[in-house]
Amino acid sequence: MPFAQRHRRAVTVLAIDDEPSILRLLQRGLPHVGAFEVVTAHSSQEAVEVLGAGLLPEVVLLDHGVAADRRLEELFAELRPRPRVLYFTGRRLSDEERAGVDGVVYKPLSLQRLAEELTDGPSPLPMPAGK
Repeated sequence: MPFAQRHRRAVTVLAIDDEPSILRLLQRGLPHVGAFEVVTAHSSQEAVEVLGAGLLPEVVLLDHGVAADRRLEELFAELRPRPRVLYFTGRRLSDEERAGVDGVVYKPLSLQRLAEELTDGPSPLPMPAGK
């Protein structure tokens, strides 16, 4: 059975990235490979506003470059149920950098593989060769 048919209930994903092209790809592409509702934020401030307005994502894709804002970490910890938080990055992360998140998704990515990670979690995707 195709992946999109196995997951009929939409998974709410909050994607936080400062690259508009990545956010467009996620917002337009993920619904084509599975049942996803993708909400985007271009900055940590915008994410704080979206979460403050009542969004309860099941999964957060957080660009590692945006992750420095401690308010996000605090908000994720307060949400009930707590969302799975996955770093979204193009570079290899140390164990210390990976601490506090549920996994890492490496760019560039396959939407099909990302969809499987978002619904099947929590194992991290492997780092692409040559990174």
